Amino acid sequence: LDMAAEEIVAVTGDPMKTAKAAAAADAGWVVPACVVLWLQYVGCSAPANDPEVESLVEAARTCLVGRTHHAWEEAFARAILVMAEGRLDQCIMGVEEALELSPKCAMLLKIHQDLCFFVGAQQRMRDMIARSLPLLDENTTPMYGYVLGMYAFALAENEQTDLGEEMARRAIAIYPKDVWALHAMAHILEERNLCGEVVAFAKATEDDWKDSNLRCHMNFHVGVARLDKGGDASALDHYDKEVATFVGKGGSFALVDASQLLTRMTLEGVSVGARWAPVVDLWFEHVHDHRLAFNDVHISLAAAAADDSARYDMALSSMEAFLGAASDVPVQERVHQSTLDILARVGVPILKGTHAFRAGDYDAAVSHLAPVRYAWKGVGGSNVQRGVLALLLFHAAVRSKTHKNLALQLLNQADRAGVSETSKRFRLILGQQLLLEKPPKGSA
Repeated sequence: LDMAAEEIVAVTGDPMKTAKAAAAADAGWVVPACVVLWLQYVGCSAPANDPEVESLVEAARTCLVGRTHHAWEEAFARAILVMAEGRLDQCIMGVEEALELSPKCAMLLKIHQDLCFFVGAQQRMRDMIARSLPLLDENTTPMYGYVLGMYAFALAENEQTDLGEEMARRAIAIYPKDVWALHAMAHILEERNLCGEVVAFAKATEDDWKDSNLRCHMNFHVGVARLDKGGDASALDHYDKEVATFVGKGGSFALVDASQLLTRMTLEGVSVGARWAPVVDLWFEHVHDHRLAFNDVHISLAAAAADDSARYDMALSSMEAFLGAASDVPVQERVHQSTLDILARVGVPILKGTHAFRAGDYDAAVSHLAPVRYAWKGVGGSNVQRGVLALLLFHAAVRSKTHKNLALQLLNQADRAGVSETSKRFRLILGQQLLLEKPPKGSA
């Protein structure tokens, strides 16, 4: 299990294979059984009644009651079993109870961080590590440097980039191949809109992350930076060489990276040709899953890109059926309550907004997206990933007939936030659209 724990926090190797081996070696121990369940739940999209998840749940329950465990192990097991019911908020609380009993466990801290990531709980993500970090010792605590890398990422997500950079660089100094710390640095540079530095940093450290499980995602960040810097052609070439190759073998995480980059390139006017086709097909194998709202948002992007009303109708009817099936069930008895809440409030408007944008009804796109822009944090993901929704809203406002003022206000917001590259990009987009709409000289 120690090896699986290190693979989880280091984002490398095959933690599922290693955790399964640990579970087989001690069939009555609930911790490896629950680690396997957690990896299966968050690592692959599957429907609520997925038989493999149900089998893993039964195995974990059998372990839990089959012998005496430490208090933190029991708390962790109860939390993961609650997760399997789709109650992610309750699961996070349960993992925090386990961490109260075992605050130095790097694996628990990483699992907590990942769960917070999927519900958009950035502050909670940061605060949990802040509570544990003073209890750790660099010389004696296993995986201390990895915890610093986790803290760096959490700080970046809370826009505390200066302290985040300090933590990331400390982590990298301890272990240069700390992929999560390297990833945190990419986020920090991106939060500061230092696009050129993102590309340079990724290139300089490539040997340290290219063999990790974050290779595709690190290359996603490079692609975003290239695009934001104005390198449309280089971003497309980069996508083909470094992201598209993972589609079909990198699970839902690779599909997220591909969907993000393809959407951004399309918004910038880059012709992506048939590149969406395999991504759409793979996402629609999971259109009825609704396990993580984060995945549903990216299915919405795929549905819009498919430019096929049947795909959109399927996605919308599936969401509505999922929500409708739960409407007659008491809240305390509902499974997947976390996803239900966010899909009802935010997921459906995002799906409708992306579809309206693709259909050229930009005013309708704004009417769906603008009211939920301060709530879409709940779909999960990072600030950078949710940024694609902000870009969609801005482009819709720019192209709309009645929301040009909103476009200007969003530009003002970017100016005041000091994000210079974003401001430049927004100004260019807005200027190009106004030129397109300007009547030629001599016209009536």
